[in-house]
Amino acid sequence: MSRKSKKITTTITSREDLENLVGEFAKWENNIAAMKAELEARIIAVRAEYEAAMAAAGVERDICYDDIFAWAQLHPEQFAGRKSVELLQGVIGFRTGTPKVVWPKGTTDATAVELLQAKLLPEYIRTKHEPDKEKILAEFAADDPVSEQWAVTLGKAGIRIRQDERFYIDPKEEKVAK
Repeated sequence: MSRKSKKITTTITSREDLENLVGEFAKWENNIAAMKAELEARIIAVRAEYEAAMAAAGVERDICYDDIFAWAQLHPEQFAGRKSVELLQGVIGFRTGTPKVVWPKGTTDATAVELLQAKLLPEYIRTKHEPDKEKILAEFAADDPVSEQWAVTLGKAGIRIRQDERFYIDPKEEKVAK
């Protein structure tokens, strides 16, 4: 199966054509930026209209939640071995969360490792092995004979360094009048 490369074509025939087309690109880029700014302004205005009403509704909802929760705690017999109760307007109940490890107050992961080592519990300490990509790139960047040997060794392991290049257009921005 043969691979055919895509033929690259352009309508640009001169530097003047290129200047004009980049200007056109900048115009459209600035139009998009202006539309996005207008959209964001409208979203902020609509959000502001609803904020007060949503805050008030949230306070009322929280009051209802606290009262229902208190009732559920005071009436465990209503759950009778179940975790939930089905009502006409919804279901209330208790969910068991996923188990999690909780360290003593003020303990960090580093001090937890020290604690486990002190209690002779090394099976609860994980050692993470991972490639040192920063070191590989530093060796690649070094310009000495050791680096060349290193590159051959990594090449035998199938490890390569790839640095991509991307095309960009950086249009000049125009001030957008509101």
